Amino acid sequence: MKNVHLLIIEDKMGRREFQLTKPVYSLGRAINCDLHIFSPYVSRYHATLVRLPQENNLLGYYYQIVDGDSKGKQSTNGLKIRGVKYLFHNLTNQDEIILGPQVRIIYKQQKEAAKTYFHAVPIAPYETTVYSTLGDN
Repeated sequence: MKNVHLLIIEDKMGRREFQLTKPVYSLGRAINCDLHIFSPYVSRYHATLVRLPQENNLLGYYYQIVDGDSKGKQSTNGLKIRGVKYLFHNLTNQDEIILGPQVRIIYKQQKEAAKTYFHAVPIAPYETTVYSTLGDN
């Protein structure tokens, strides 16, 4: 059974959960970021997630979070993990990442389950249609 890597983002739009499957993700408030953060306190390209292989397991991997964009430009507010500021950090299960006021990200690593995760953020609200189960009398 393989591990599933999840990122839970909490910002002014609420709580969203993503399954991480790609080798690299950009995080920030820029609309073209892989994981868009809704906060004026977050840099346009605030952080980068990079998938790296586990040394002791040929099939396993982990994610490292790096402050700034893929070109090395650091964010304004930086990354705080467990209250400590980092330029980069190898993520472990239940790490809490703070990108700025009112923005919290939780990294989870768990065994694969039957649950379905979002791969994109829904933009439009759901429409609800109510159907009657009663026939005409």
